[in-house]
Amino acid sequence: MLVTADRLDDTGEPANCRLAELLRTYVNIQTYVRTSSPIPTDMADRFTELQSDYKIEPRKYVQGNFYNNHYTNPLGPFYLNIEADMQELANNLQWLSEEPVRNITISDCIPGKDLGLILRNYRVDAAYSLHLRFRRRTMNVRDVADALRVATLSMCNRITITGLDDRLKIVQMGFLMGNKIRKGCELFMGANYRTPGRVAVKK
Repeated sequence: MLVTADRLDDTGEPANCRLAELLRTYVNIQTYVRTSSPIPTDMADRFTELQSDYKIEPRKYVQGNFYNNHYTNPLGPFYLNIEADMQELANNLQWLSEEPVRNITISDCIPGKDLGLILRNYRVDAAYSLHLRFRRRTMNVRDVADALRVATLSMCNRITITGLDDRLKIVQMGFLMGNKIRKGCELFMGANYRTPGRVAVKK
């Protein structure tokens, strides 16, 4: 984002320079978020002011009218979050490229080849966070572990998995064995959907 901001500034166009300032402000805010520090009021106010110039909706549905598939968290004219049904996303991987998404939520997950296909996609490698919501306490955890083991998540800070019962810690092992998962990434898991707890940190 900072490289993009520099290039925008180089154009000298007021609209591009304003977007560059927005990107830099966003990056600075994320530094406070990562360290759980209070965001300075003047920085937060400036971000809100810059973002308000774009007047875009807080949510954009994928292809116009898919209730479970949408983008959120606007940054300038773009969106940073996507939430999508696993099967529909597997059939439409281009959704991950239509916006510069950094936070991915995949709902109605089931273990299998499609999950592995998604987690190996090059756009997933740019994600800061990944949330997998499985159907009704999925018990087939080995396929999930295998998908994490080969996932490309070199920028990911947090993986959250809900609806998965991993009493034998098989998924944790797959996560820890993942060679393309960022060091320091945290894994949160829960059999229910409301209270996942931290179970592992990638070293």
